[in-house]
Amino acid sequence: MDTIPQNVSRSCSADVLKGIGIILVVLGHTVKEPHLSSWIYSFHMPLFFVASGVFFKPGGWSKRIRRLLIPYFFFAVLSFLYWRFAEMKFRPLPDGFDVNRHVLDILWQTESFRFNVPLWFLPCLFFVQIVGAFLFPKLQDRRLLWIVSIVWVAFLSVSQFEIKSMWISQTLYSFPFFAIGYLVGKKNFISFEKKYGNISWWCRSFAFLPLICLFFCCCRNDMMSSHYPMGYIAFFVVAIICFYCCFVLSVNVTKFKWLLWLGENSLVIMCLHEPLKRIIIVIFSRILHMEVMAVRESISLSILITCVTITIIVPVCIFINKKCSWVLGR
Repeated sequence: MDTIPQNVSRSCSADVLKGIGIILVVLGHTVKEPHLSSWIYSFHMPLFFVASGVFFKPGGWSKRIRRLLIPYFFFAVLSFLYWRFAEMKFRPLPDGFDVNRHVLDILWQTESFRFNVPLWFLPCLFFVQIVGAFLFPKLQDRRLLWIVSIVWVAFLSVSQFEIKSMWISQTLYSFPFFAIGYLVGKKNFISFEKKYGNISWWCRSFAFLPLICLFFCCCRNDMMSSHYPMGYIAFFVVAIICFYCCFVLSVNVTKFKWLLWLGENSLVIMCLHEPLKRIIIVIFSRILHMEVMAVRESISLSILITCVTITIIVPVCIFINKKCSWVLGR
């Protein structure tokens, strides 16, 4: 029986990969230029699910609850209080504030969940890991797990789910990426890293061709709202190809320690960037005397806003790591 290897040392390129991913997340939530936005949305969230699957080990539930649900509830409540008592004074909802609907969205996350949308990732990853912890020990034969993953993707491609909670619906659509990461495993991930570290830049450059081509032909997908215009299977294939390209890139930029640091602190950046980004966009629009949408449609301004947003979050990350590590479940 072909089992999946465990107990392999951590890889630096994995954190670099998450560093690249979190930059794309912030930029993707900022920019409204159609080609760039669609390109980023074609793989930026699957990247994190695949990477999480690579380093997943069944068991250790108290640790998983601490590392995923404690940060989620802390940042969800914090974001909600800011949104309700500060931001809504400047951007009131057209249909008013419904206490029951919006407060309960912290627990249930319906389509009205709007005060910090990227937070959907944390509970979704938690439930994906629950499914993985149940299935993976029962499917230790890699061939069987491959079959289950392929059937899962095929089923999602022909089915349409109308589930109000993002926690549930996104778990269904995210699990195949997580399973692929688990099938790759730590040992193979590190083996590929060493292999690609020994080939020439000329050979590696071919890995980036799919990313370049997809920039011009991607349509807008959105995992949060289960929106896949060309079908889930097309989205899945494109996302896996892009993950591979980003992995090759991460192997070649491990010398950039700031990318490694961003990857290690990607959770805090994921949780804080959305409300902060909205403030910075408004500031830019007023300074430049431009409409908010015009600012977001500019690639150069969107990149600048992304850099400013991440830069402001850096000291917050340092403070949390030193003084409030319990926020991260440590």
